[in-house]
Amino acid sequence: MLSYLNLYAQKVYKFELEPANTKTKSLYNSIAIVDFRHDTTYMGFVLTGLSDRYSQVSPAVPISKQYQTLLSSVIDSTAGKGKLLLLITRLLFAERENTFPQEGYFNMRANLYAKIANHYQKIRTIDTVVKITSINATKALFKAADDVMADFLVKNLSVEPSGPIYLSYDLLNIFTTEKSETVLYTTFDYANGLYYTYKSFKNQTPDKQIVVDSADINSGAVRTIEGDGVTSKVKTNDVYALVYKGHPYVMSAGHYYPLTKKDNTFFFTGKASYFLFPEDQLVAEIVAGSPKYYFFLNGPTATFEMMLDYKSGAFIRIKKATMVKKQDGK
Repeated sequence: MLSYLNLYAQKVYKFELEPANTKTKSLYNSIAIVDFRHDTTYMGFVLTGLSDRYSQVSPAVPISKQYQTLLSSVIDSTAGKGKLLLLITRLLFAERENTFPQEGYFNMRANLYAKIANHYQKIRTIDTVVKITSINATKALFKAADDVMADFLVKNLSVEPSGPIYLSYDLLNIFTTEKSETVLYTTFDYANGLYYTYKSFKNQTPDKQIVVDSADINSGAVRTIEGDGVTSKVKTNDVYALVYKGHPYVMSAGHYYPLTKKDNTFFFTGKASYFLFPEDQLVAEIVAGSPKYYFFLNGPTATFEMMLDYKSGAFIRIKKATMVKKQDGK
């Protein structure tokens, strides 16, 4: 995807956090950054010019230095002696093509911890998507991203940490650590029922109990059990997942696909919107909260090998599935 964008990028937009103009009360006077992004110089893309050319977004200086500068600008000699650790897993810009007004997105995922002796406690976590609709989406998007990134630090400078104790090993293996705190990734006994959202699915709290008219959930109607034993046919567009006879399925393109678990990651092979360019997938991953977002381009579908994003539940395409050609009518 990066090589594709580099071919088309006519300009690199530099992003930089603005220093604060006012001081704030702080329990902390230093911050360290652990950045888990594969390429810390890449922050997604924006569309520029009348022809919507793809332009890469990169930090003007490393994000770690930007946060250190921001902290220095908001604290003074009254700041406490606490130490912060900011763990970043996603900072991404994306804009949708051929929209008016322009439509842009910014996604941030990060955890903020306080260091106490040789361990850490969480102060706050953020996993947010900002959507901007504007005649000049890029400018407004950069401003919104600045606000989100700065506020996440500044508004938590007076917050005491709480909750579980983490060691350095736990944070350096944050994906494994966070999965170990999620019911979906620790249970072997999935709760039967219908799930309208990924939140309910990952917490294994079904929204409705179901009955199925056939042994195959795709050949018979799936119905929810309402009050007094009345059943109601499920609208597939409203469904994120279901568990039937102890096996989990996700809904994509009007079909229920069984999930398989490998190395504590969920996979499935199924249909999703066939985006013509990698950047379409990037936008989809950013805005995905339910399968319906995968059809915002109103394009054709294709079969892909996919995995679940353990944080958002997004369907992340790995590769287009290889179809086995039938022989002798079998």
